[in-house]
Amino acid sequence: MKLAVAGKGGVGKTALTAWLGDYLRRGGHQAWLVDADTTLSLGPALGLPFSRIPLPLSQDAALAAERAGNGGLLSLTPDVADLPDRLSLDVDGLRLLVMVQAASCYHTEVVTTSPKAHFAGATHIEFSIQNARERAREVVSLAIAAYAKRNPDRVEIPGKPVSLISGFSNEAVVAALGGSLTPLLDAIKSGAIRGAVGVVGCNNPRVRHDAGHVGLTTELIKRDILVLDTGCAATAHGMSGLKTLEAADLAGPGLSAVCKALHIPPVLHVGSCVDNSRIMQLCGLLADALGVDIADLPVAAAAMEWYSEKAVSIGLYAVASGVFTVLGVTPPILGSKTVTDMAVSGLENVLGATFAVEPDPLKAADLIDARISAKRQALGLKP
Repeated sequence: MKLAVAGKGGVGKTALTAWLGDYLRRGGHQAWLVDADTTLSLGPALGLPFSRIPLPLSQDAALAAERAGNGGLLSLTPDVADLPDRLSLDVDGLRLLVMVQAASCYHTEVVTTSPKAHFAGATHIEFSIQNARERAREVVSLAIAAYAKRNPDRVEIPGKPVSLISGFSNEAVVAALGGSLTPLLDAIKSGAIRGAVGVVGCNNPRVRHDAGHVGLTTELIKRDILVLDTGCAATAHGMSGLKTLEAADLAGPGLSAVCKALHIPPVLHVGSCVDNSRIMQLCGLLADALGVDIADLPVAAAAMEWYSEKAVSIGLYAVASGVFTVLGVTPPILGSKTVTDMAVSGLENVLGATFAVEPDPLKAADLIDARISAKRQALGLKP
């Protein structure tokens, strides 16, 4: 049996793997533990001192040259049958094999400063109040030395700082509206603001950085759709200049007029990636004010570059609350037609919302626009 333990940093992958290994060993099973995490922390979790952690395969240049060649023609199918036994380490009846450390693939040097945070392969420069200045100089010196190794063609640094307006909690939104939701409700009823969308989520290495977030949001505000954002999407919008008062000129005529009257940008930053509940709370306030369910509102959600399990749970939270949600990256559910059908259509009659998958920002905007138009029409409003 092969079992992969994966997830976002800090969720307990290493501890769970160590416990599983110990449980299997106690049950009389032979267990191999493969540490493929970039921090290489499985060894210490098993009680190994840092000095005994096996050398990661990615750092064993001599072995690579021995098996694949060292210049000229390289073998793409080297013999590796003996490597698990040769490179693994016995840890109280468990076999530990260390696979990779991401930093070693580049010229990046990882520096740890806390006695509680040793990583295999990292340079440890322990920090204290007494030696702070000296240690800081050491770390900065390492950075300066690494600068010469940069490939300018692969470096993209923003040319200048970007101004933005942020910090729109629900209380701040209501305050900006003059103390009540009436101006927002009136704008929605008149069509000046046709709807609202929460554009949230991470960056994904399968998607060109920020392209999904910025492409979708730019198109939505053109269509008089107010955008609320959190997390990495918020950073993308800020860097693109969408959170300034001047960004109102990029919005459709209705949304632009509202933004200029209230002195707010067309994209409202409502918090970090764990603050998506604020958007749902605002939807609840609007639904209560109109006497309808959240599923009846002209609203939607989008995560164009999501990648973590946390994002999956947030997306389910949105759909379960009645908010149509567009994903820009296909979730790993296509192996089951039943699950796929349920996700993209089967939840509509149960929850009043469903998922859609569309990687193209313009097409995603079309899906959201159509949804908002249908919800407005159902409420007796001009689409």
